[in-house]
Amino acid sequence: MPETRYIREYTDGELSSEVPYEVSDEQLRKEELDHQFNEVHAVVGLLAYNNWGSVTSAQKDTVLKNILGWALWKDGWLV
Repeated sequence: MPETRYIREYTDGELSSEVPYEVSDEQLRKEELDHQFNEVHAVVGLLAYNNWGSVTSAQKDTVLKNILGWALWKDGWLV
């Protein structure tokens, strides 16, 4: 079921109106997947950081390659 959201418009620092718009189920699902994706990468990044001394060179290469790929993807450089 589509969700209704509002764009808030301000005039002179005060709320002047709220314009409704609908967000599709597809967009809501995409936002949910993006959120889960970010959470997983945050956990993996913290685990790698906390255990960096015990991570092998090959594992470090993989972690850094994935972090770089994720950063490029999030910035729109990779499709």
